[in-house]
Amino acid sequence: MKHYLIALLSCSLLSACSTTVSESLQRVSDPDIPTNIRLFVGQDLGSVGGLEEYNQGYVDYFGVPAGVTIYTSLESLEGLTSKVNYGAGDSHADLYLTSSSFDDVDIAMGLNLVNQLDKVNSGQLDQNLAALSDWIKRSNRKVYLRIGYEYEGAWNGYEPEAYKQAYRHIVSTLEKAQTSNVEYVWQSSGYEEDRDNLLRYYPGDGYVDWMSYSYFNHDPKEAGKETLQLAREKNKPVMIAEVTPRGADLLLDDGEELWKTWFVPFLAHIKDNQDSIKIVAYINALWDEQPMWEGQGWGDSRLQANLYLATKWRRTLKREGWEVKTTVAPPPIFILPDDYEERKQARNKNQEALIPDEKQSQAEDAIPKGNARIYPDSAAVGGQGIAYIYQEGDGLLFKEVTQSNYLIVRYASERSGTIGLAVNGIRKYDLQFESTGSWVGNYNTIELMVDIPNKSDVEIIWNDGDSALNIDYLVFDRR
Repeated sequence: MKHYLIALLSCSLLSACSTTVSESLQRVSDPDIPTNIRLFVGQDLGSVGGLEEYNQGYVDYFGVPAGVTIYTSLESLEGLTSKVNYGAGDSHADLYLTSSSFDDVDIAMGLNLVNQLDKVNSGQLDQNLAALSDWIKRSNRKVYLRIGYEYEGAWNGYEPEAYKQAYRHIVSTLEKAQTSNVEYVWQSSGYEEDRDNLLRYYPGDGYVDWMSYSYFNHDPKEAGKETLQLAREKNKPVMIAEVTPRGADLLLDDGEELWKTWFVPFLAHIKDNQDSIKIVAYINALWDEQPMWEGQGWGDSRLQANLYLATKWRRTLKREGWEVKTTVAPPPIFILPDDYEERKQARNKNQEALIPDEKQSQAEDAIPKGNARIYPDSAAVGGQGIAYIYQEGDGLLFKEVTQSNYLIVRYASERSGTIGLAVNGIRKYDLQFESTGSWVGNYNTIELMVDIPNKSDVEIIWNDGDSALNIDYLVFDRR
C-alpha cells in the first residue's frame, strides 16, 4: 500500500522564499491553459493501445485521447527510447512519437525521484537532465512534467527542503536548455490534505505551471481539497493526474451500480471544481495481472471491459465536451474471457464476504491515535480500514467493548512482527502476525485467547520495537 503520512508542520517563511526564487527564474514560454477539460489516458502501452503490438487498449475501443501518461525516473530515463517492463506493463514512449495515430497527442510524464534527490541537487544527474530535455524537444508536443509526483506521500520519502531544491534545479536546468514545450506539474496524493504540510513542499509560484493530485477511492468532497484551494489562490490550472476506481473489477462488477457509486461522485467532483480542473488522466489498466500491483486490490479499471460503463463513458465525453483527438464509431465488441462465468461467481462470493457483520468492530468506527487514518480498500470489509499504525503514539481505540475471552484481528501488512494490545491503558498482549505480502488487498487474521472485562477500553497500540500493520476489524468474542 502507498503509506501516507501527514506531517503537521508549518512553514511561515515559505511565501517570502517562494517569491524570491520565483523572480530569479527566466521562463522560455508561458503555459497554455485549455478552455475545456482534456482527457489523458495511461499508463502503459497495453492500457492505452492504438499500436500494432498493443491493440486491445483504450484507444482501440474509444479513440485517441488528447494525451497519454508515461513514467520514467531521472536516474535512468527508462522507457523513453527503449522498451522496459518493471512489473506495470510495457513502456516505450518513443512509440507514441513515431506513430501517426498519436501525432499532436500530448504527454503527461511522471518523473520519479525516489532516492535521487541528493544526486539531483549535487548535479550528478545533470547529464540525464540534458538527455531529458533533448527527448522532450524531439517529442514535438506538449509534455506535462510531474516532478516527484505525490511529493508528500510517505512511501516516496521526500524530505521537503531537498525536494524543493531538486524541483527547482530540474526546472531551471530545462529552462536554461530552452525546453519550450514543457510545463511543470506539482502533484500531491490528494488524501487528507493539510495545507501547511503541502506548502512545505512548494517550490515557488514561478516553478509551478499546474497543480495536481491523484483520485482513487477518495472522498469526492475532500479529494485534493487544499490543492484546489491553493490553485485558485495562485491562479494555476489543475490536473487530476491519476484517476482509477481502485478495487473495482469493471469486467466482473455490476456496471450500473459502479457508475452510481464511483463514476457519478467523481464526475460531480469535477463539475464542482470545473473552474480549476482542466486535465483528467484516467488509468485504464488490468492492474491485478501486473506483478507490481498484484495482490494489492487495485482491480481492473478497463472501461472497455464493461458494456454499460463503456456506453455511459462515451455519452459523458460527448455531453461534457471533453477534448479528445478521435472517437471510434461503431466501437468494437469486447470479447469476454472463456472463464468469465466462473470468475464472476467467485467475485460475487468474495464480495458477499465483505459485507460487515454485527460481530465485527470496524476499524474505521474506532478512535484513531497519532498518525492512524482511514484508508479505502475494496478488499476490506465495508471498503475501509485504518492504516499508518507504524510509529510511537499511533493506535486505534475501541471504547467500552463487551466482555470477551477471544479476540480476532483482521489485518494487512508487508511486514511480520508484533503489535501491542492495551486494556484500559495498560499493554496486556503482544499480537504476533505474519506478513500478508502487501498493505492492502490481502488480509489475514490474528486470533488469541484474552481476558477483557466488560466495558473495557481496548487499544491496538504501536510501541518501540513493534511492526507496522493496517487494521480492517476486530471481533470481541466469548467461546
